[in-house]
Amino acid sequence: MLKKIKIILLLTACAIFSAHAQYNVLINPTVGGYQSKLNNDTLIHTVKEAIGEIGYINLVEADANDSETNDYEIDLRINDIIFTGQENHPDSDPPYVSYTHRVLITIEIVDLSKGIVSASSALAKNGFGESHKESMIDGIESFKKYIKKFILDELPYYGKILELTESKGNKAQMLYISIGSKVGIIKGQKLAVKAAATTAGRLYFKSLGTVKVEEVEGEFGSRCKVTDGGEKIYEAYLDDPEHIVVMTIK
Repeated sequence: MLKKIKIILLLTACAIFSAHAQYNVLINPTVGGYQSKLNNDTLIHTVKEAIGEIGYINLVEADANDSETNDYEIDLRINDIIFTGQENHPDSDPPYVSYTHRVLITIEIVDLSKGIVSASSALAKNGFGESHKESMIDGIESFKKYIKKFILDELPYYGKILELTESKGNKAQMLYISIGSKVGIIKGQKLAVKAAATTAGRLYFKSLGTVKVEEVEGEFGSRCKVTDGGEKIYEAYLDDPEHIVVMTIK
């Protein structure tokens, strides 16, 4: 009976990962305090730019908030903007004054299916400019790559190995996977290969190795080269390929 339950859990997980085309994500800024309309709009634009580079996330407008169709919500808040100093540049042509501000924000990911905060991060960056406004905006815009990394780490995308196309001895060398351009996979991208397993009724993923995308061959397929863990991937694939997932990493 326990073995049957374990198999059902694993097959359900794999079915979910292979069925998802995109995550629907709502952006929800918290207005107030240091979050003027300009700062608010700048932060929203920065997050949209970061998410726009992640092909498997579909942004949903705030007026389309529907927990039945949306998967996640991203909550944003500017906690503080601190003026940290200014510097005169009299020898420049023309002379100017530069300003520095320290911007502190919080970003949270809410799993709407569970109604809980699944991840949270507090970030701080310095902004520079020739006016207070330019300096604050520069600080907010500088969060882009950190927000992108946070989302990639906390909302990875899953695919499956469709075929082990090349091997040498007991080592996997080339794979064909089920995700491609539809979710923003690009040539040269690194992906993690993991095996779904259960312990005490809980689903978890055991690391097997990594692959590098050699060629994106359409919306739902990519050819990959195994860069690490060839033996583990080979053994796991021969044992039960349905329990292996390929996921995006930074």
